[in-house]
Amino acid sequence: MKSITYLVLPFLLMNAQPAEAVDAFKEATIDREQEFAENQYEGSGEPVVYLEGTSSFVITVPHAVKHIRGGSPKDAEIYTGALAKWLHEETGAHVIYSSEMTEDPHDNRNSDFKDKLADVVNSHDIEMVVDLHGASGSRDFDIDLGTMSGGSVSRQVIGHLRASLQEAGVEDVKENHTFTADSPLTITNYAYTELQVPAVQIEINQAFRDPRSDITSFQQMYNGLYTFLTMYEAQYFYQTVPFCGDRELSRAAWKNSYYDSINFQLLNQAYFLPETGCRK
Repeated sequence: MKSITYLVLPFLLMNAQPAEAVDAFKEATIDREQEFAENQYEGSGEPVVYLEGTSSFVITVPHAVKHIRGGSPKDAEIYTGALAKWLHEETGAHVIYSSEMTEDPHDNRNSDFKDKLADVVNSHDIEMVVDLHGASGSRDFDIDLGTMSGGSVSRQVIGHLRASLQEAGVEDVKENHTFTADSPLTITNYAYTELQVPAVQIEINQAFRDPRSDITSFQQMYNGLYTFLTMYEAQYFYQTVPFCGDRELSRAAWKNSYYDSINFQLLNQAYFLPETGCRK
């Protein structure tokens, strides 16, 4: 994990928020967005940028700048790029993002963006693709998790992701509410069906992507994703069951459990009683 700009760890701000630390995080976030904001969000860099990481995740950001769909330009999904940069720096996630206006890689079967994703998946030990998007502030959710109607990633992983976000303060987390990622052209569908890697499309309401006027909401959303990525990478979810003392379970058994990471309780306790002797 790389050194932290301004010596600020955003995740820790959830519990202690001195004004100078919040201001530093805000300014650092705005600074990370400048690459995408060039030329009124048409960008000025390479069409596809890859930031090599050390984790088992790839974060994709196809709409960090304006993009062309059906012959017409569409607005950038602002601060998805800055968010991905933070997560790369603080979790070691691989990141692929658009830095110059091109044809929408999320709406084309063949693209340099998807080719780069395939290269990264095939050359690293990748366990999941996390595709970041921005939704309008008028949408009826804080975050909508698109999982191809439940097919692109396990229920357990989605449960951990939702719990991490809600614990951080992002309360209205829906799944396949508006954006299901079912279309064969989406990054999530491509990753799951063509590259055979679990994937989730994360649509973030604009209310959580406006750090200039509401750094708290942006921070909550960041903290939820940071928690999920770091704890999953560290196999936190597959370790000791809290009410079982020092007794450890196999990762396979833990992965197949239904665990509530907010309340630290197994939702299916009976599954473990015969194997571990854990008491209710």
